[in-house]
Amino acid sequence: MRSTMSRVATLVAVCTLALAACGSDKSATSTTTPADTRTADIAEKTPGTAPGKTTGAGTTTEAGATPTRPAQTPLAVDIALKPVVSGRTVTMKVTVSGTVLRPTTPDGQDLPADTSFLNLSGGTQYTWGDGGQGGSDGGAVTCEASKKQTTNRETYVTESHTYTKPSTYPFRYTVRFCGTMGRFATSKTSKLVIN
Repeated sequence: MRSTMSRVATLVAVCTLALAACGSDKSATSTTTPADTRTADIAEKTPGTAPGKTTGAGTTTEAGATPTRPAQTPLAVDIALKPVVSGRTVTMKVTVSGTVLRPTTPDGQDLPADTSFLNLSGGTQYTWGDGGQGGSDGGAVTCEASKKQTTNRETYVTESHTYTKPSTYPFRYTVRFCGTMGRFATSKTSKLVIN
């Protein structure tokens, strides 16, 4: 057991150093999953904690072992798109779900607890593939003081869009949320066949 714990501690140390080395890169974003899926609290020593006892943050220790906190859920967002086509007019049913960091107001205050999942985003943008576009502004929120995770989902229907001629069009949807290195974008594309 001790050698397994030593290997885990070594792996944690290596991972922590690797994360620290690339932690200042704010330009990393992804179009399918966020680049910042690491956790901040990997391991922490708790002086004066008796072996086999809970340390208060959901951590436990064994004789001679360093207590560790339970891993946080990785930050990630998923998008599901379901088009509703009637002739050449289309609406898109969009479901956004995942685990993100809650943004704050510019002065560092938490947003109300009942803030909807999409209102926690830094905005949405979508294009219909023929020059038409839509979306929403993220408003006056910032990721600078974001520390609290939230997991949720929200579904809504876009406004309708009418195509002028039959063809196949790419509908692309992008949403931005707070992650450990600022905002990250997640996008999804759906092919629309208009007759």
